[in-house]
Amino acid sequence: MKGKVVVISVTAKGDPVGCRVVDALKSFFQSECIHLMKSAEVKAHGFKKSVEDAFGKYDSIVFISSTGIAVRGIGNLMKSKTTDPAVVVVDCTGKFAISLLSGHLGGANELTHIIGEGIDAVPVITTATDNLGICAPDMVAKENNLIIHDMKVCKEIAAFLVNNKKVVFIDHDNKISTPKGYLNHEQGKNSEEPVYGAVIVGNPVEVDDMLDQIKWVDNNEKTVLYLMKKDIILGIGCRRDFSKEKMIRTVEEKLHQYNIDKRRVKEIASIDIKKDEKCILELAEYLQCPFRTYSKEEIRTVHLKYEGSDFVEKITGVRCVAEPVIELYGGDIIHHKEKLEGMTLAIGKIKINGELRM
Repeated sequence: MKGKVVVISVTAKGDPVGCRVVDALKSFFQSECIHLMKSAEVKAHGFKKSVEDAFGKYDSIVFISSTGIAVRGIGNLMKSKTTDPAVVVVDCTGKFAISLLSGHLGGANELTHIIGEGIDAVPVITTATDNLGICAPDMVAKENNLIIHDMKVCKEIAAFLVNNKKVVFIDHDNKISTPKGYLNHEQGKNSEEPVYGAVIVGNPVEVDDMLDQIKWVDNNEKTVLYLMKKDIILGIGCRRDFSKEKMIRTVEEKLHQYNIDKRRVKEIASIDIKKDEKCILELAEYLQCPFRTYSKEEIRTVHLKYEGSDFVEKITGVRCVAEPVIELYGGDIIHHKEKLEGMTLAIGKIKINGELRM
């Protein structure tokens, strides 16, 4: 597992159990990412303040306490299952490890099993899909590094699965096997029982025909959850001091035009003389993705493949930027460079293991 974890012991009796939990976690987390707050430190800092600080700082919190104490500690801090840390409770005798919060996306269920095995405690998981042996859609997303398009629909799909309703799974690239509890597309087409929902890995427009082939419980209401790959690379060039507002607006408009969800953008690339360009840095922050640059020497190895200009070469030392940086990144250009009033934009898809991932 990745991230940082804190173990909070609220009683002296629980301190030795906390030490055992830390030892159990050392095979899964880097030592510097594990912090043990023994009861004396918690008392000195204040329980409420300790938990509040931990909630914003750590990816996982393990309480050595009763469940009631843990619930009271986190009660006013919970916001969303997509952002809350994993919370696990271990009783002060070390007999039980209980997944309390963010079981799937946060990893609390997995953490509970790790602790249970490490200290010989009984893991307690209350998530319905786990207990039924079904792979919840948010776990499909987590295990395959996918983006959940709509958490409300995700919950509806999980409810269908728990209630033994038919749900179809389609990966447009055929890279992910059909998870347990789902029908594949062929089974969905031939099912005698109507289908209540679908989980799609890919873009909506790429699978519309496949969805139309399924016998839905209500043809007017298709409950479809889209899981998206973070597979888009943006190649960008711009004049100096270009407007950050205009850049963000222009990129959003182009992504919308090409039916690309902005959450799919994995990285932005440009030439190294733009590494401090405020508008691109602001765009990267807005899209919550890294910004990398390439030197003119690197770009010159491929720039003649693409349409360029004498003016750009005079300023940068290369004839073009937006398309070459996508190639250097290892992507395939899906929308060639466009000149957009002071900036250029090219859009690429990232290839994984030599294949273009859609």
